[in-house]
Amino acid sequence: MSKRHLPPGPRHPFLPGGALLEQLRDSLGFLQRTARDHGDLTYFRVGFDHVALFNHPDLVEEVLVTRAKEFEPAQVMVEAQRVIGKVLLTAEGDLHRRQRRLLQHAFMRENIREYAPEMVRHAVQARNRWNADEPLDMAHEMMRLTLGIASQTLFGVDIEDSATEFSAAFNEAAWYVGMMSYIPHGGALSHLPLPGMRHFHQASERLHAAAADVIARRRKLGEKRGDLLSMLIHSHEAGGPTADVEIGNEVLAILMAGHETTARCLTWTWYLLSQHPEVEARWHAEIDALGGRPPTVDDVPNLRYTEMIVAESLRIFPPIFSLERRATADYPVRDYVVPAGTTVIVSPFVMHRTPAWFPDPEKFDPERMTPEARAARPRYSYFPFGGGQRQCVGEPFAWTEASLVLTTLGQKWRPRLVPGHPIVPEPMMTLRPRDGLPMTLEARR
Repeated sequence: MSKRHLPPGPRHPFLPGGALLEQLRDSLGFLQRTARDHGDLTYFRVGFDHVALFNHPDLVEEVLVTRAKEFEPAQVMVEAQRVIGKVLLTAEGDLHRRQRRLLQHAFMRENIREYAPEMVRHAVQARNRWNADEPLDMAHEMMRLTLGIASQTLFGVDIEDSATEFSAAFNEAAWYVGMMSYIPHGGALSHLPLPGMRHFHQASERLHAAAADVIARRRKLGEKRGDLLSMLIHSHEAGGPTADVEIGNEVLAILMAGHETTARCLTWTWYLLSQHPEVEARWHAEIDALGGRPPTVDDVPNLRYTEMIVAESLRIFPPIFSLERRATADYPVRDYVVPAGTTVIVSPFVMHRTPAWFPDPEKFDPERMTPEARAARPRYSYFPFGGGQRQCVGEPFAWTEASLVLTTLGQKWRPRLVPGHPIVPEPMMTLRPRDGLPMTLEARR
């Protein structure tokens, strides 16, 4: 077969936008159907864009690791830069490497040990604030909780009380990034006086104002700490390349990424536990072995089943559901060539639900996540935190936070989904339950 052939995939000869309507209506379902019907290397059009979906662990490893230099940011990342600038999340090349080295220190094991008491303290405050049989939106509660943890541990300032406004602004900005990524040269629309663009600019201003407030409050404290914000400020005050606006951008990016993804993970985990009482019962036995005392960081290695639950939740509902890159030149792969400029998608959501790696993929089964089961699968059959040079720098922080928060809250409460509420995964910048997650609480003790 000639290498000039495009990979197989859905063709829409009578639709000028190709798969655009299907993507807008049900993007996750469309990607799953494409992989199921056409294989693990597919090619299709979305609007004016040419798109390839790579859905095999070897192909994912190429994109993220072994051939990563053959790709550049896709449009979704370009649009994200309009919100947070060129920060670790969106930067490339030398800038990305410099910023990653600076931020990695904050997520070293010894620093996470210091963060752990704050994680537990915030979780204790949340569980004491809740009341039995009183409905609450668990999605919002987890956003509020993780925002307080991220701001306190990384920046030395607690902004948990600002969670409602921050989340609303984030959701508006996320909507913009998601929609503009489907529109060629969509960024040009940001200069037009359209209602959607006005809302985006207002949301962006609110987000940057929140970041500036964190910096101002931290400077007002005048304390020298070893937290991340201290390092960012010191870099600027020492004459380094980080200007105030860059500090603000990094603070905003870390607040967004550092609380949003963990909040989504926790939200989906509560939903899954509420639907699987046998898993929940085994988990309760593990956390009850602590005797009711709040957990510490030293307990985390012994919370094995808790970790397996979180890992399986990340498989079924990965907060980062899709990673996109753009081929900088014609990209030979297998018996095909993906043309230059093609957006290449590697999707944890699709990969994690591929029966070849996860039989009966819709089933919630933490036993898939034993060390033995994970070792038997290819490395990139499971990649909720990305991979390669762009693997999430805060992954150790997230694992520790998820275990401690779940344990602390689960010691006192058993959340239950409000009957009749539909659960629909909604892909924005992260994967969230559309219309939130209304739950009631049953007291355990």
